[in-house]
Amino acid sequence: LDMELNRWKYAYRQPFFEAWGYVRMWEIAEQMMTNETKDNMVRMGWLVPPLKGNPYRYIGAEPYNNFHIATVSMWSDPRWLKYQAAVEADFGFFKHRFGDANIHAIATGMLLKPEEVGLRNEFPYVHNINGMPAYQYELRTCEAQLETELKAVFSGLKRVANKLPLKMKKENL
Repeated sequence: LDMELNRWKYAYRQPFFEAWGYVRMWEIAEQMMTNETKDNMVRMGWLVPPLKGNPYRYIGAEPYNNFHIATVSMWSDPRWLKYQAAVEADFGFFKHRFGDANIHAIATGMLLKPEEVGLRNEFPYVHNINGMPAYQYELRTCEAQLETELKAVFSGLKRVANKLPLKMKKENL
């Protein structure tokens, strides 16, 4: 991966978006960020720049972090620890459903320069597809297990749904 050669402090497989929890996450982060760190997030692709007088906007862009590499020192940086404490005090993960990948977007923008973050999409890895393209050999290897897991999940959901009152089923469709 050549983290040292590239002088990267964080590398990830692919950019992604999540649609929940990020509004409050950004409200907390923005208070702790400078224009320089916000500009870093723009250059990393995590943040929408202030266009036509609008403020910076975070819309859920993130590094897909089910496979990533990061320097350990980044997670003990005082800026990160302050942000982490604020998130915990706000019960962000439970109350607002903050996602771990969104947190990584905030962390990389807050702590690193864009040239210290690398995108390496050739990692031979499949955790789940989340609508992302995967390599054929990985699919062949993981397909049977994934199919079994999906069948088990859907079977469990059907059992739960069958126990719901008919009125509740119709309301939740």
